[in-house]
Amino acid sequence: MYKTLAEILEVEAWKPTYETFTDAYNDKMHNITFAPELLPHIAYKMFDEGATPEQVADAVKGIGPEKAKRLKEERDSGVPAHSATGHPVRVRGNGPYQRKLPEDNWVKLNVAPEVLQEWKRIAKQRKRTVESIVMEAATQKFKRLDR
Repeated sequence: MYKTLAEILEVEAWKPTYETFTDAYNDKMHNITFAPELLPHIAYKMFDEGATPEQVADAVKGIGPEKAKRLKEERDSGVPAHSATGHPVRVRGNGPYQRKLPEDNWVKLNVAPEVLQEWKRIAKQRKRTVESIVMEAATQKFKRLDR
């Protein structure tokens, strides 16, 4: 069984039963409220299959008409789904909008809220930032692994 939407999209898991992702979504997923960060992936796939912003807004919980139009604009401007927000963006200058993607030299760490609070407490006691302590700890760990 497929566990994530990303996996469903990657392997096109709907194909044995449905002609398009949009058909599968409308039949099996239309009542699901997806996390906001997944909505651009759903919308982009539907746009890839020829759906209009109006059709996406009608089909997907959490995407209204304005957000659907903005997601379509972002997609058409080359913004990848994982960077799309559907939020209003002021664009200066001429030409298509291209969101500046983060550099490849960062790592996101997801920790439980209570763990982060404890780390912040410890960092404050030592007059440091959580980021500096995590960076130091990771660097030390990688040095030990490289021996």
